[in-house]
This record gives sequence, C-alpha cells and structure tokens, in this order.
Amino acid sequence: MINPRKVDDVPYPPELCARCKAEKLLCGRSKCPILEKFYISTHLAPLKELNGSSPPSVFVGSRYYPKVNIGPAAPNEHGDTSKYESEENLVKMDLEDIVKLRYSLYRGYKVLQATDARSPNAYLSDLHDLILISRPTDIELDYLKFNENLHIDANSQPFGPGGIIRKFHHEHGSTDRSLEKVYYDTDLRAQDAIIYLRENQIPLNTIQKLLSLGMLGDLKFRKLVPTRWAITATDNTLSDHYQRKLMEFDQIDSMYYFEQSNFGNNYFILIFPWSYVYENIEVWGFGSVWVGNRGLSIEEEYEDSRRKVRSPSMGGSFFASKLPILEYLNEIEKSAGFIVIRYVTGEYYIPVGVWQVRENIRAALKYPKPIDSIDNFFDIVKMRTGIDFKYHSKIYRMIKTQRKLGV
Repeated sequence: MINPRKVDDVPYPPELCARCKAEKLLCGRSKCPILEKFYISTHLAPLKELNGSSPPSVFVGSRYYPKVNIGPAAPNEHGDTSKYESEENLVKMDLEDIVKLRYSLYRGYKVLQATDARSPNAYLSDLHDLILISRPTDIELDYLKFNENLHIDANSQPFGPGGIIRKFHHEHGSTDRSLEKVYYDTDLRAQDAIIYLRENQIPLNTIQKLLSLGMLGDLKFRKLVPTRWAITATDNTLSDHYQRKLMEFDQIDSMYYFEQSNFGNNYFILIFPWSYVYENIEVWGFGSVWVGNRGLSIEEEYEDSRRKVRSPSMGGSFFASKLPILEYLNEIEKSAGFIVIRYVTGEYYIPVGVWQVRENIRAALKYPKPIDSIDNFFDIVKMRTGIDFKYHSKIYRMIKTQRKLGV
C-alpha cells in the first residue's frame, strides 16, 4: 500500500518543484524533500539472494556519475515476467497496481565507471547478454549488502529495493538479431542505431536499455548512461529524425483534436495545418505529486523548425509528448503543427515515469476528432480544466495575429 504524506509544508514554491521533479535538485538539497515524504510500505522482506526471471530489466543510477550503480532487476518469481516491463501492459493498469508491481522488482548493482562500456568486464558483458536475449531470463543474485531503498523517479519506472551484488548469474539463450547487429557494429553512430532499431519495431524501452548500458555507437565513445538520461535521449533522437522527415510531406488538410485521461493525467492535443511547430503546456494542479495544495504550476515551451528546445522546463515529458505525435504524422505522411496540454490532478500522487505520457498520447491519437478552430480547442480545454490556456499559448497568439490558418 502506498500512502503519500502531505507535501504542503515543503518550503519551496510549487513551480520550482514541478520544474525540478527531483532531478535537478533546484532547492539545493541533496535529496528531494517531496520524495522523502512518501511513506511506503512494500511488504518486501530483505533478501540475501534472489532467484527469479528478469523481464529483462536493468537500472543505471545517476547520483554519482561518472561512477554509476548498475545492475539487473527481477521479481522473486520465475516464468513470463514481461508484464513488469511492458509499457503497453502497464498503461492499462491502475496506478496503485503499477507501483506494487514495479516495487516487487528487486535490484542488484555494482559500481562501474561510465567509460567501462568501451571495454566491458565480465559483469558488464553478462548484463549486455541479458539485454540481447530480450525476453524473460532466469537470474540469480547473491547480495553482499542489501538495503530497503526504493527508486522513485519522474522519468523512469519505479524500482524496488536492492543492494550490492556479490555474485550474478543468468541463463543463456539465443539473442535478438536486430540487437546483435547494432551491438557488434562498433562503427555505427548511436543515433543511427536508435533509428534502425525503432524502424525494425524494437520497443522503445529496449532501445533505452541498450543506450543506457553503453551498447550503441562507435566503440571509442560508448558510455554507460543513467536510465533517466537514456530515456530522454532516445525520445529526443527519434523526435529529431521524424521531424526532419516531415519536410517530405504535404501539410495536413484540417484541424484535429484528441483527448485522453489516465492516472490523473489529462491530455489535450491539437494538430493543425503547418510545416512544423510544437508547443507543450504542462500544469500540475492541486494535490498532484510535485505541488500538493501549495498552488498551481504552469510551464510552457515552444519550438519550430528554426528554434529547437534542448533543455525544456518540464523535463523529459516534453520529448515524451512530442515523439508519438511525430510518429503519427509520419505514419499518415503529413506535416503539421501541434499543441499538447497536460493537466495533472491530485490522482497522480506518485511519479511512475514519462513512459505513461508517451503511451497515453499514443492512445489519444487513435481517435481524431475534426474541430473548426483553435478557439474551439481552447474552449474545450477550459471546460474540462477550468483554465483558459489561450493566455499561456504562444501558438494561439501567433495564429490569431498572423491569421495564417484563417481562424
């Protein structure tokens, strides 16, 4: 059972916390005071050893970079454990069930240098082999030291407790040929490897693991990449690729509106005729994880073909929102501009990662609704949220000034 304590007494402005999301530590503290306030009872007993099937799952920490805690994760059970990693499966579950499931993934780790990816030792080679198998694989962990610390992160999925590994063993099996191709091609750029894998229908979280474990790119430049960074880097790399391809297509012929609500996250999307422009507006409402009842936080970012956002104020959700829409536009072979509004309510009381942003927007894109004007879009969002986002949208002001769309 997960019971968050109140965060109303955190002595920082809510917009600071929403912008930071425990990643940048903008408050100057060594640990996020909001995440410290979660009281979590997992009913998971400390272990001396773990014997189970890894989905496969791995984790690379960022706290001491370029030294990283790196290792596998698995539940204390055997069989088909792919449900623990499948984002398509997780997005259909209740938030509480997701947290319970993910917190039953025990972690193990050793400390390595980021550059060890260029000359993997036996331990890292075993982790590489685990990912190349790319399906649930039996593993055994013998812990040198176990702790009950859980991993909560705005970007990555939650992980359960774990500790320092004394011994690690996994069953061997046949590997995925697409993964082998990019792993053993040590002259292939990491960006090209990511694009190749995605175009060969490799799941995003598998690509993220390959990047995180330093398995992609020119051997001279390979590095271990913290999990949270690898997620954003993969989304960003693919977004850049699909955005460039928009230049090959005609503009979409009409405006379309999309909507999706899940986990207390409400997504409102407008796609409209344009060569390329993207705006993301993110709102953390009362009771939501980063602001509690201290007030609202609203962040806005805008980019077009001439101005690229590389360090968005809302963090990885900016890229997680953009990627599925660009993939959608490439599928229908149209260029367009688009606005994404994410309104987070108090139902989202614990972060589970930006994967849910990506998956929920994908779900929304299955049901396009024609809409007459950008004013109609913002009127619908105001009706749903009580906020008039026209005054926060640069695209709205630009369109109403330029009259480019005739609205």
